[in-house]
Amino acid sequence: MTTREASAPAAAGVLGFALAVFYAIFVRFYHAAGGTIGMGGMVPRDPPTIQFASFVAGLIILLGGVGCLMLTRPVLRCVPAWVPVFGGRELPTALLATLCGFPALVGGVYAVVHGLGGIVVNLLSVLGLAEIPIPAGVWLNLDSSTMAWWELLFYEPWFVAMGMCLLLSVRRYALDKGVAAATVRRVGFVCTGLALAGGAAFVWMIVTDNVLVL
Repeated sequence: MTTREASAPAAAGVLGFALAVFYAIFVRFYHAAGGTIGMGGMVPRDPPTIQFASFVAGLIILLGGVGCLMLTRPVLRCVPAWVPVFGGRELPTALLATLCGFPALVGGVYAVVHGLGGIVVNLLSVLGLAEIPIPAGVWLNLDSSTMAWWELLFYEPWFVAMGMCLLLSVRRYALDKGVAAATVRRVGFVCTGLALAGGAAFVWMIVTDNVLVL
């Protein structure tokens, strides 16, 4: 693996952690605390439930950021030296791949699908070419135009960036563990195909009012 190949995914791990911390604190935890900036005038019917869901989402996002670091920083995959018996040893590959690698792979694909699909849908919305259905059972009020701009310029690009960081972090871990570069590339092609197909399905379901992904 060349220096360039090693450095890019490693940098993605740091960037992924930074993106996760920023979004968790200034978006999810902020909204969980009752903040309204970035909500497009949304007034939920059940504020406590929405706020709790936002808080939980923030915790999950933070875990994703930590996962990016662990997958790209070998030193973070080692048990602290002060821990009896296991101190200084690296976490078993099977354990880390199951608890961190696989969730990061799935979460990365999902995030890219969400971001790409959301960008297209909200672009169609601001251009007046499509209307995003609003579930009346969830929101009392929503300025759909303002929310579309927030989604288009902030939320959905974050999903794409975070998803790419997760996927590049998994790539780095796989290469660190000796997985053949050809195998890693094939998995990358599969993930790209899934992301494009999923994004297209996302757009179709929203535009045709079959389902609304929040």
